[in-house]
Amino acid sequence: MIYGVKAKKIILLKEKAKKFAKTDKNILIMGESGTGKELFAHAIHRESSRAKGPFVAINFAALPDNLIESELFGYEEGAFTGARKGGKPGLFEQAHGGTIFLDEIGDAPLNVQLRLLRVLQEKEIMRVGGDRIIPVDVRIIAATNKNLAESVANKQFREDLFYRLNVLPLEIPPLRERKEDIPYLFQKYLKENYNTVKIIHPDALKALINHDFKGNIRELINIAEYVCYSTEDKEMIEYEDLPPILKKLDTCNLRNDDAANKVILDLERAGLELSIVWTILKLLKHNGKSVGRNWIKDKMDQAGMNLSEGTIKKYQKVMNGLGLVSVGIKKQGTIITEKGCQTLTFLNNVYHEF
Repeated sequence: MIYGVKAKKIILLKEKAKKFAKTDKNILIMGESGTGKELFAHAIHRESSRAKGPFVAINFAALPDNLIESELFGYEEGAFTGARKGGKPGLFEQAHGGTIFLDEIGDAPLNVQLRLLRVLQEKEIMRVGGDRIIPVDVRIIAATNKNLAESVANKQFREDLFYRLNVLPLEIPPLRERKEDIPYLFQKYLKENYNTVKIIHPDALKALINHDFKGNIRELINIAEYVCYSTEDKEMIEYEDLPPILKKLDTCNLRNDDAANKVILDLERAGLELSIVWTILKLLKHNGKSVGRNWIKDKMDQAGMNLSEGTIKKYQKVMNGLGLVSVGIKKQGTIITEKGCQTLTFLNNVYHEF
């Protein structure tokens, strides 16, 4: 089955990004390396009025300082040794009518920052070695994994440029702060790149969710690649199939709970998303009394999980069949059972919620 993105932080962030896309203001995306800053930039461009225009990207950390100006602003013939005959348009010219993505803007040299400030103010550029003003119409999205406010304080980043870029800030949380999304992203990668869907054994799921993921999405992709080949002919991913880095801290934490493991596997085989089951059980336990389907739907909507009545009915039916909840006939409502409470405790342990 494919898990859905359920972390409220990322749901709210995506909604905010859609709203920002409708404007033409500058956006500054902040987040650790590997959190998907460029993916957000692409998504904003696609949702904007400039969607039919070009999307052009430059990574300041990947280019030598002496090449950045000519890449951004272009150059005229004879501007420097090795300059192309006839000159070359820069990325700002190429992005005219569209979006330019300035990745790792915190690594831009101070002299380039000054020129960028002029582009933001005047909406025009001048090629290296040229004397002609070229107007440009671009939407700027910048991204950084640095604390730019701190860089400003340390005189490593221009304050005026920071405020020009930081009109609409978006901060992407690291993967370790949205653990509910880890199974979804893991399965999504396997489905989209290898056209396969696998059942994850609870012990493997726990090790996966509780990993720190300092490399964020990039590290998750590496793990998915490893698992894809280590379980090539298997339907289920077991703890033994995981790469060594996921096993290093989990050996002493794994719980031998065969009954809970069986329930989790049954839920997966029925196509239920564990994060949704987890949330429903938490809501029922916290409420402590029998509730109707509309109450569950309202609470799930508030949690950022917009489920149809039909979907909730399916979850009630499967969870009732497994003894996790008791669903009454007619208007008697749904209440959590003792087995449901035990399963909730197990899932809390998997997701490290205390």
